[in-house]
Amino acid sequence: MEIRKSNGNDIPAIVELLKRSLGEQSSPKTIEYWLWKHVKNPFGESPVLLAEENGNLIGVRAMLQWHWKIADKSLFALRAVDTSTDPSHQGKGIFSKLTKQMIKDSIESENQFIFNTPNEKSKPGYIKMGWSEVGRLPVCLSLVFPKFIGSKERSHKLISEDKLSALCTNWNTSMSKSGKIFTPKSVEYLKWRYEENPVINYQIFQSENIYLALYVKNRKWGKELRISELIFANNIDNIKKDISEILRNQLRINGAFIVSYSPVLKTAIRSIFSYSGKLGPILTVKPIGLLNEENNFMSNVDEWSYLLGDMELF
Repeated sequence: MEIRKSNGNDIPAIVELLKRSLGEQSSPKTIEYWLWKHVKNPFGESPVLLAEENGNLIGVRAMLQWHWKIADKSLFALRAVDTSTDPSHQGKGIFSKLTKQMIKDSIESENQFIFNTPNEKSKPGYIKMGWSEVGRLPVCLSLVFPKFIGSKERSHKLISEDKLSALCTNWNTSMSKSGKIFTPKSVEYLKWRYEENPVINYQIFQSENIYLALYVKNRKWGKELRISELIFANNIDNIKKDISEILRNQLRINGAFIVSYSPVLKTAIRSIFSYSGKLGPILTVKPIGLLNEENNFMSNVDEWSYLLGDMELF
């Protein structure tokens, strides 16, 4: 078996392997989707390793490039995402070999850690390869009554890039002052992550003071309105009403009552009842080039000031 780095010519074969191994239920397996996710990412093109045998592709391991910050310090990371082994070659340790080689390659790069949110089936394999469990991510749920009378649906009109860039800068500055770990926002990131997303149909709302991306998630018990992204200007008291109006209208339109969001947004959401608990996925981290104090800091889930869109799978 040979392990090598992927190039653009390999993408059609990668997509076919993903189809054979995983099917298309969890996400579309198309060249367009792969290009959006792994090539057009504003944080950088994904490193991708391939396993071949007798010239045939039998395994793939891709990791998204991602950026985090603590105060004013940038942290460059990889997010362990897409991996697949040909059904006829499973059980040969291909996943482990590709992942270990990716770790080795990352040590020689500027990336400082790898993170992901594995399920219970895949988590033991990551722990065995040196990942540590940070903890289950807290998520907030709020009961909000829809606005039935006198409501107007918000326009999806986009603001200028200059105004959106200023909002991102304002948000990043505010988050830096918190001293916690956060993903810095930019016009390029928001456009790629939400507006051009081919998997989830996000509803986008913008103003000079708000950028909000949400979608409806169907549950067994009903519909949940999930806030994946909400960044806002400093004076939250002045924009709470606008956020509340958007949410209540969207709840009415979609027939939902429950809103889910990151604990970072607690002060921005009006509700009659709220609950916060460790309802999200388990976050795991593999340190590569972190200082000891940074590694210790990141081991506490409460030091992660994430939005749900930073962590949800796509």
